Amino acid sequence: MAAQSVGPAISTGSVAITGTSAADPLQSIITKDGLSVSLDDYVYMTPDDPTEPFFIGRVMAFLPPAKPGYPEQVRVGWFYRPRDVLGGRRKHYDLRLLLASMHSDVNSSSCIRGKCHVRHSHQIPDLVGYKSHEDHFYYNQLFDRYTHRLFDVVPIEIARNLPKPVLEALSGHDFIVVEAGRAADYTDARNCSICEGLCASDESIKCGGCESIFHLPCVYLSRKPTKGYVWECIDCQRKALQQSTGLATPNLRSSTPSSLMSSVSVQTPKSTIGCGFNNVFSAPGPKATLAIPILRRQGHSVGPSRSSR
Repeated sequence: MAAQSVGPAISTGSVAITGTSAADPLQSIITKDGLSVSLDDYVYMTPDDPTEPFFIGRVMAFLPPAKPGYPEQVRVGWFYRPRDVLGGRRKHYDLRLLLASMHSDVNSSSCIRGKCHVRHSHQIPDLVGYKSHEDHFYYNQLFDRYTHRLFDVVPIEIARNLPKPVLEALSGHDFIVVEAGRAADYTDARNCSICEGLCASDESIKCGGCESIFHLPCVYLSRKPTKGYVWECIDCQRKALQQSTGLATPNLRSSTPSSLMSSVSVQTPKSTIGCGFNNVFSAPGPKATLAIPILRRQGHSVGPSRSSR
């Protein structure tokens, strides 16, 4: 962002300030090294330890000198390097990767050592080409220095899975911050395949076959399956049963629970068979009504058990 001249430059010792008057908020400064710095520029800042790399931050505001004759001050919103805040969680980090933060503080403008480029990874079409340029950095997460937790940073332009009033309220913002690993819950289109309503992650389930999303109540489930099991929708179960038994089965997604109980009949000895609507029933006679099971263990085929064939 280039410095915009909106008035005469006012010399105050080490820097030149641009503004309509001395009382107006400063829009840009020129440091004693001749570097023009404006609001929202990304800058290198001198670290306390000269052996460490420069700190990186975004210019949030310019402030008057702390004392007469001192250089102007600058409020900087900090970016962290992962190795500095994540410790031993990982041994190697991309040297161009940064973590955003909500931490800012005021420093002397004399600490500014240069400018750099910092962008969200979603705003970079060619990340490899972007990183080939000097002084170019990227980020996609935020680090909370108080809770020591990571959060995903989601550009508001790709946030789709939010109620319309919420999206309208956030229209003036650039990003939203969500729990780490939950960004896809807000960016992927997640509408129930039955009622077409919005699906929250905690209240929906994905089919392990066709990967369609459903509200739990819409598929007669009270909770998600336990770990180690894959849930499949009625249509995927019907197709799997056809392939396994060769039976012609109806379109079960449009059937009612009571009609399912008599929709498919096979000859089988007494056995216990999982019901497609979260119940279990015992088939007492040689001719049992087989309803489609909704759960299977990961890696196991779908169809009647060995004892029921």
